Amino acid sequence: MLWFVWKARNNSIFKAKQPDPNTIVDLAQAHLQNFNRWQNKKEVGKPPNPNSPRRWIPPERGLLKLNVDGSWVHGEQVGSIARILRDHAGQLIDGFAQQVRASSPLQIETLAILEGLKFLQFREQLHVGEMEVDKVHQGQLVCETGSLSAEQNITGRAEPSWTVKPIVEQCRNLLSNSESMTLTYCLREANNAADLIAKMHQTSSLPQRWKSSPPPVLSEILCVESYLSTSCNFRT
Repeated sequence: MLWFVWKARNNSIFKAKQPDPNTIVDLAQAHLQNFNRWQNKKEVGKPPNPNSPRRWIPPERGLLKLNVDGSWVHGEQVGSIARILRDHAGQLIDGFAQQVRASSPLQIETLAILEGLKFLQFREQLHVGEMEVDKVHQGQLVCETGSLSAEQNITGRAEPSWTVKPIVEQCRNLLSNSESMTLTYCLREANNAADLIAKMHQTSSLPQRWKSSPPPVLSEILCVESYLSTSCNFRT
């Protein structure tokens, strides 16, 4: 509910749109219903590993991890996807959020992975030959998603539906043509930063300079997950 109140506030301030309390409530309820439906759908498939970490785990020294996520509200034609790249120390290296067209939670989660892999492919090509900076070898660049269904579709452990199959095929091609990219699944609790960035972008509450000056709530997540809370460089 608070996300939609915040979005309505921003629209009132920056777009001169008069907030409608009924619309805010309806959007929040639709979002909750969609979330519950999506959770039920996930339970039908293979359950997550109960031993999976419930917090973000940094990559090994010298490796990079990209977390991706998507945010979509039932009934809307567009949503937001986000990516955040960190090193073994949990330091923020790069990140991005953008609006995309989507018609379901699975579609937007799969699109988030696709755009993440494209980003890693660009980085892989950019740093070929710079071994001291980014050693390009298998498993170097990790793309991590909190969507088990999307991960299973792309890795071939499940058959994708027609609504996401073209996106899945693109993801598979990118992975098969790369020697350094891998796709992994994590629990949603371990994907908090990407999840927050996607939601803030969707509600128009993400600051333009969030990478260099993260908002307090994002700064706190980055600090905790980097194990550097006593000397954190992200605090504002």
